[in-house]
Amino acid sequence: MAIVKFINSKASLKKSLDYITKECKTNDNLITAINCNKESAYDEMMFTKREFNKLNGRDKVHIVQAFSPEENITEQEGTQNWYQICRIF
Repeated sequence: MAIVKFINSKASLKKSLDYITKECKTNDNLITAINCNKESAYDEMMFTKREFNKLNGRDKVHIVQAFSPEENITEQEGTQNWYQICRIF
């Protein structure tokens, strides 16, 4: 079963995205995005923030999903599980 952590950080959106996508933290094929393109996520998020005049306050929720190596979860199974978790929110 996956462990899911919600991380509340005061780091800027840009710093958070840079940290989350570091090569030493994860594989590129494990990084996904919902309602935006992962390659342009920062620009898209900032556009949305400007459109709704939400430039202050919390600008993200960093959610981590982790499986035990013994579970032998494929990348596809992990991604499917992730999308199910995101549908709750």
